[in-house]
Amino acid sequence: NQEPGYNHRMDGFQGAVLGVKLPHLDRWNERRRQLAERYRQGLQGVAELILPPEAEWARHVYHLYVVRARDRDRLAAALRQAGIDTAVQYPHPLHLTAAYEFLGYTKGSLPQCEQACTQILSLPIFPELEEAQVDYVAEQIRRHYQG
Repeated sequence: NQEPGYNHRMDGFQGAVLGVKLPHLDRWNERRRQLAERYRQGLQGVAELILPPEAEWARHVYHLYVVRARDRDRLAAALRQAGIDTAVQYPHPLHLTAAYEFLGYTKGSLPQCEQACTQILSLPIFPELEEAQVDYVAEQIRRHYQG
């Protein structure tokens, strides 16, 4: 991307779909919270991972379940071998993209952001995901780190 972009328009079709989906949102968010808690329990004690935090004053909706792993690419490959899809939504720090070079930041300007972009990995999470599937993902992650 060469410059920041925005799209604030919703067409009629998107509005119609949203009208059908919106009544289910609270239930879907609650389901995601349940699955996130199952991940938290299943991955508890895996020292190589940083799990997503939840503030005491807020409720996370877990649109994504993003963990941090120093060996992110190796972990993703191991999970792919086990039939588990993962994703990296933000592989590049925004301050290092052409769209934001006018801000004057360079590599090293925001080291925490830059490090996070090398470690973040989204695990599967969606309302229809089964507990057994979450358990399988957690088991494969534990297996990866137990070597």
